[in-house]
Amino acid sequence: MSTTRGPKLDAAILSAIAHAESVEGLRVVRVDDLDLLSMSEIATRIGRSRECVRLWVTGARDRVGFRRR
Repeated sequence: MSTTRGPKLDAAILSAIAHAESVEGLRVVRVDDLDLLSMSEIATRIGRSRECVRLWVTGARDRVGFRRR
């Protein structure tokens, strides 16, 4: 599995596959990431800075801009 998107994403995908395949008769045949966006793409789309989006993603700020303790 590629680590270019990070180990947390890899683990989440593997967990989702295992969960889906725990249903009898269900088999995952493909995982497609075409709808995933980078933080830069999100920032561009919503008109915010990349740093602002990074702080949201990491949980350092809430959606109204206050720092979390």
